[in-house]
Amino acid sequence: MTQTFKTLTSRLSDIIAKAPLCAGTLRLEIPQNGTLYVAGYSVSDSPKRADCTLTVGHDHFRQFLDGSLDPHWALMGKTISYSGDFAVARAFGGILSSNT
Repeated sequence: MTQTFKTLTSRLSDIIAKAPLCAGTLRLEIPQNGTLYVAGYSVSDSPKRADCTLTVGHDHFRQFLDGSLDPHWALMGKTISYSGDFAVARAFGGILSSNT
């Protein structure tokens, strides 16, 4: 895990600590960086199975966290891909949108 990715993971942890993901569990796959698991108030670097999986590039992940890319538009525009429960993806997008 690169230092930049650790910094982004820490930022995501701060966001989730204030606004938990209550809709289910989420697996974030960031190719060439790692996999994150989000459940409730926690973020871990575990490749666990989840209700929803989002695959997002490192740059787009960074843009989500700094507010320069709206997760809802990214989902609709297929900038990121998902599988599983779309309600979890929407809930996660709402958390990111409200915390930037």
